Amino acid sequence: MSIFASRTQQTITLPFDDERTLTGEPHTVTIQKLAGRQLEKAKEASLATSIEGLKRLGGPAFQQELGALGDPAQTAALVAAAQADPLNGYDRYVVLQRGIVAWTYEVPLTPAAIEDLSDEALEFLARAILALTLPARDGAAQKND
Repeated sequence: MSIFASRTQQTITLPFDDERTLTGEPHTVTIQKLAGRQLEKAKEASLATSIEGLKRLGGPAFQQELGALGDPAQTAALVAAAQADPLNGYDRYVVLQRGIVAWTYEVPLTPAAIEDLSDEALEFLARAILALTLPARDGAAQKND
């Protein structure tokens, strides 16, 4: 495997898309592994969105009030589930804008076209790009992080 992220690519189909090319083949999307800086940008964008959302809802005081309302065990389980989700903490649009190399759809690959994707396609492609970028690690490797 190359040290250059852009050299790690994969062509995939969306299993829920029944649209076909002119030759009758399923449409494909070519994705690539994200470079370290691109991954950082996706994290930064996600964090900025989270902070803005928290500010609109009343800031840290509101977050503390919400935390006091719930069952601590249930809250801990929800936090653990969120932390286990590889998509958590990454802005999906940044991931797609940096991770999609090409596609066979008639619509040109542009940021506007990516913003027009259905939520199902957005989620599927973002997860595929992150799976290519952050391969599953064993428990010992995760513990040392």
